[in-house]
Amino acid sequence: MLSTVIDRLTSLGSKYFVIGAFVPVTLFAFINGVLLYLEFDWFHHWADPQTSGAARAFDVGAVAMGLAVIAFVVWTLNAFLIEVLEGRHLRTESWLGKELRAAQQRRFRDLRAKYVTARKTATLIERQEPTWREGLSRAAVRGLKAKDAAGLEIDNTSNTYDGAAGDAANKLAALREQRLRANDIPIADLQAAVDAFMKVLGTNSIRVPNATAGEALPEDHLDLLTVIEYAKHRWVASEVLLANQLQWRFGIRDVAPTALGNVAAALQSYGLTRYGINLPTFWSRLQAILRTEKEVFEPVQDAKSQFDFLVSCCWLTTLTTVIWAVVLPIWGSSILRFVAMMVVGPIVARLCYIAAVENYIVFGETVRSTVDLQRLRLLEALHVRRPTSLRDERSLWHALQQVTAYGQQTVDIGYRLPPEAKT
Repeated sequence: MLSTVIDRLTSLGSKYFVIGAFVPVTLFAFINGVLLYLEFDWFHHWADPQTSGAARAFDVGAVAMGLAVIAFVVWTLNAFLIEVLEGRHLRTESWLGKELRAAQQRRFRDLRAKYVTARKTATLIERQEPTWREGLSRAAVRGLKAKDAAGLEIDNTSNTYDGAAGDAANKLAALREQRLRANDIPIADLQAAVDAFMKVLGTNSIRVPNATAGEALPEDHLDLLTVIEYAKHRWVASEVLLANQLQWRFGIRDVAPTALGNVAAALQSYGLTRYGINLPTFWSRLQAILRTEKEVFEPVQDAKSQFDFLVSCCWLTTLTTVIWAVVLPIWGSSILRFVAMMVVGPIVARLCYIAAVENYIVFGETVRSTVDLQRLRLLEALHVRRPTSLRDERSLWHALQQVTAYGQQTVDIGYRLPPEAKT
């Protein structure tokens, strides 16, 4: 039995197993060892240096073997632990399931609403910008002329705009403050500033310097156009960012009860919406293709091992907190350590979970790029002809899904013979 475990550990003795399971287990073993040392005399005496070097070597070897076995168990349970964090084993009709799902639905609605607002505002500003520029230009042309007492048109020599007082100056100052703070500028604020400046430009000559402010009018006119350009690009950037957040954090189906579950759903949705490929069905087959190219496979495994590390830390922190929440009130000697554990433990577990969600997004992006670049190699390995168009590819993956996942007998797919079989 033990030799079998050792053989399995040797086969898993890669950096992925070490990072994803062995390092977290060793870290939390050290933390728990420190707490045991501080709380219990029997552990204190055991941990102190012994006179027999052979006994100490045996203890160290036993501890190392125990940590390796625990790490192996954690590594084996990793998929199940991830599924629990994704909410797959949570009953939908339970109170907790309903509350968690409602919270995720609110996050989705808020994110979707922000995205729609950014998209609409960016579109409106882009449509309105030529009209604003033309209106300001016409107002500036009107301001170059004035009428004398006889009603005749003459050159306007008046410029009362000082850039400090008045409705136009105040509205531009507010826009500048928004730009300085890197905020999104509402289109209503832009419209109000443009309307105010059109009135100023229509009654003052842009060619005549102000007595105290000099070239404040042409400079502020140009600055207003710059702010409009900034606002447009800012809303476009917000639209792209929010679209990415929706793509990374939520799938196309029902909202999952946890953030990690929604990230997993988003990853699955990518293959379906882009190419019609169901990743849960074909990912293991694609991995077999990726293993033949180290430079392609390693980035995926590196991202996954970092995610596994955080998942392990999340569960080990939770388990450590629960155990010491029972042990310290009964056998502990320090109320301060108990309070510290009850405060720090949940915070660390929460931080590990949040970090795992963000790392899962990074892993998802790695998988997406892998699917984009390598999926056609899987078709070649399956001896299936390459599709000639995106529509053709979606139909092909759908047919393969029907055969592979459901065993449909009515689906027929033509094979591509390898070159050596044709000769």
